[in-house]
Amino acid sequence: MLNRITLTIALAFLWTACSDKNGPTKIPTSFYGDTHQAGDTNQWGDTHQAGDTNQWGDTNQWGDTNQWGDTNQWGDTNQWGDTNQSGPNLTGSWQAPCSPLSSYDDVHERQYTATTFTIVHNLYDDDACSAGQRRVTLETGGTYVVVGTSAAVANAHDINYTVATYIMTIHSTALLQYANSTSLGGRSDWVAGTPTSILGMDLSAGLIPALSAGDILYDIFSIDGGDLYVGAGDGVNKTVGERPTTLSTVPLSGL
Repeated sequence: MLNRITLTIALAFLWTACSDKNGPTKIPTSFYGDTHQAGDTNQWGDTHQAGDTNQWGDTNQWGDTNQWGDTNQWGDTNQWGDTNQSGPNLTGSWQAPCSPLSSYDDVHERQYTATTFTIVHNLYDDDACSAGQRRVTLETGGTYVVVGTSAAVANAHDINYTVATYIMTIHSTALLQYANSTSLGGRSDWVAGTPTSILGMDLSAGLIPALSAGDILYDIFSIDGGDLYVGAGDGVNKTVGERPTTLSTVPLSGL
């Protein structure tokens, strides 16, 4: 039923660049007629090269804590301006068109910040994904980290998600009756339209993958022509060996 759910998370990397390790160059005798080049103790007439503690008048070359005026080379916490190691910028909202998924049709949505993710699957009973035909909503959230380029897929990157939340909302009367009559997930008090945490629940009777807090899911992604493509399959890849080796053909467009 959910053979293409990309349930995901992920643990944020902090890759801070080194601050300037080289102190100011001391010039014992200068061509300015005293002991340094600018009439004091260094090249610029003070005790360091730019009137303070380095060449640019602060604590390093660009006036802050590193070369680019922040905590690393790109003014944030790593090389690409967020907290992940590498890869294209995922930050923002993405949505796929209504597309077939097993016996249902799916509207797949994703939201990313620099360190967190939310993945939503809305499953419908009709191929137009009509509002009145929505059967169930599954939402997974947590943190993620981009761990490098994919060894299997050109122009793709490996990404790891760490699960923190897993929520199901039942919309269909038929599914609600089934869930309560079969004690789906060990409970018989499901309420239509009420988001319910399903972390750690056995929902195999409903063909819904089981996830627990702290599970790591291994996936791939690529951004091509402004669209996001994620790994093919159900997204529940709990070992590195299960990481997809192909991309889904359904694009998610930026909103």
